[in-house]
Parts: sequence; structure tokens; C-alpha cells
Amino acid sequence: MTYASASDAGLFCPEIIGSGQEFSDTSEPNRAQVEGFLVQGYALINTRLAGRGYNTPVLSSATVYGALTSLEALYAAANVHFARMSSRLGPQEIGKGQAFMQEFTRRLDELLKLDLSRAGVSVIGTGKLYAGGISKSDKDTREADTDRVDPRFQRDQFRMSGTALPGSNAQDEEID
Repeated sequence: MTYASASDAGLFCPEIIGSGQEFSDTSEPNRAQVEGFLVQGYALINTRLAGRGYNTPVLSSATVYGALTSLEALYAAANVHFARMSSRLGPQEIGKGQAFMQEFTRRLDELLKLDLSRAGVSVIGTGKLYAGGISKSDKDTREADTDRVDPRFQRDQFRMSGTALPGSNAQDEEID
């Protein structure tokens, strides 16, 4: 499964396959290779989305689906151009494949800065914070759980010695 098709990638490559044409078994690169590029782009996009806490693959009903289709097609087109790259570039020139890959990276980074849950992408388990317990027995039960993750913070962890304690005139003593 991918977000885009070989014909979507072909829209970025009219000079390679001809305007209105599609990748075929005899084109260079051929349709199977382009579909391989699409799978690579799909995997890269989904890996980045999952890294930001989103469920993948994104459903076609999500508002952002069209942007993902375009991104994946752009990734495949970059690889098509890499496969056909001419070595006649000057020292400061970049090929079309490199330009497409830079644009793919820029667009994906920009997309990942957004809250995609508002665009119909579901979030992987929201998780809940635990801040102690309601009662002493509840706290003891939680602390006895062997699967429990140790807390990162402790009471008085950031207290500075020599400062006044809240609600009193006494100075804080050195904490060991």
C-alpha cells in the first residue's frame, strides 16, 4: 500500500516519460522500479509520522491525505531523476533529483510541525500522567507494581538550601 501511484510520480517527470505518458515495463526507470521508490517514500513518511506519535498508515479520509500523496510522489520522482541523472553538472549546480529531494524533506519537515490530529490523523495512545495516589494505600499499591516506571522527580528535588520554607520564618536546612 502507498499513498501515491506511479502516475502521480510521473506528473513530476514529463521530460523523462513524455507528457501524458506513464511509466511502463520498458521505460527507464520502469514501472516496477518507480513502485519501489513509492514504497520507500511511504515507509519514510510513515516512520516520521509514527515518530511524532501518529498512527500509520493515514486513512484516505484524513484531510492531510492529499499532501501525503504529493509528498510520496515527489520522493519517487526524485529517485527517478537520480536514476537518470546526468553527470554534466557544474560544481555549484544541483540536479532535478536533488532539488526534488530537498523539497520533499522541506515539505515533510513543515508537515510534521503541524498538529495533524486536527487534519484527521489519529494519535497513538494518549497515555496518562501519574502523580502519586489518592490515598496512602493507593500509592503503596502503585509502588509495589513491578512494571511501574520509577518517577523522574522527587519531593524537594529542586529545593535550594538556605531558602525560606513556605508558611514559616524558618530557613531550609541542607538536604542530604
